[in-house]
Amino acid sequence: MAFPLNAPRASAALGAVLAATCSHAADVQLSIELPRLKHRPYVAVWLERGDRERVADLALWHEGAKPRREGKKHKDKGDKYLHDLRHWWRSGGSMLQTPVDGVSGPTRPAGVHRLQFEAPLAQLPAGSYRLMVEASREDGGDEVASFAVEWPPRAPQELRQQGRKELGEVVLELRP
Repeated sequence: MAFPLNAPRASAALGAVLAATCSHAADVQLSIELPRLKHRPYVAVWLERGDRERVADLALWHEGAKPRREGKKHKDKGDKYLHDLRHWWRSGGSMLQTPVDGVSGPTRPAGVHRLQFEAPLAQLPAGSYRLMVEASREDGGDEVASFAVEWPPRAPQELRQQGRKELGEVVLELRP
């Protein structure tokens, strides 16, 4: 089971493992292009080990529960469609209690969105990982971009993938 590394309540075992590892400072920037489509996609960004065990949730954009307005019928989708992020859901997203402070956020409109990760990765043990980006939308498909990453990065890297429909260009920049 994976926990967001910046969650307020981490397990004691995870805390002990993180405390035993040395800190690896690095700059990680992710640029996600969302094409203009009928509905805004749900997007999940997470880090997993080579054995596909989820290590950290970095971002989760979804339509959060909205307050009901008195006298109005309101469709409260909340977390209802999170299971459409199939890869993320199967990797342990189904066990995650949303919203997650510092990770969850609303869906984003079409355009390029830049994320920067420092704190969630600062205590990450050295090793081989995969940074996963998944997008899924109502009445649409599901698309995953995956980047192999050696942590900590030894040299600056820029990795790119071009999406087909649900994602535009996804760019991962690593700097030691």
